[in-house]
Amino acid sequence: MCENLGFFHLKNVPGFDEAELLRDLKEFHALPDQVKHNLKLKIHNPENTNTYRGFIPFIDNDASHKEMLDMGCDYATLTEEEKKQPLVEETPFPTDP
Repeated sequence: MCENLGFFHLKNVPGFDEAELLRDLKEFHALPDQVKHNLKLKIHNPENTNTYRGFIPFIDNDASHKEMLDMGCDYATLTEEEKKQPLVEETPFPTDP
């Protein structure tokens, strides 16, 4: 299915509330541009240190045609050894939710 449509649809995940997710997504994307700028990956905002996790803005003429927030697992639950892995870093979130 992912080959044809390009995304997955998860079903029957305990505790998942699709309406809550949609509300949260709309709230995030409605944030002021400056707030989202502070969450951008370092490649899009050199002042930031986050390389893998964070906001990826819509880029004109980019083939992906999307903006997104790349999130990892809850950083606080990781062991010190897990935090040393190359693709692991804390996800930046707005300071005033």
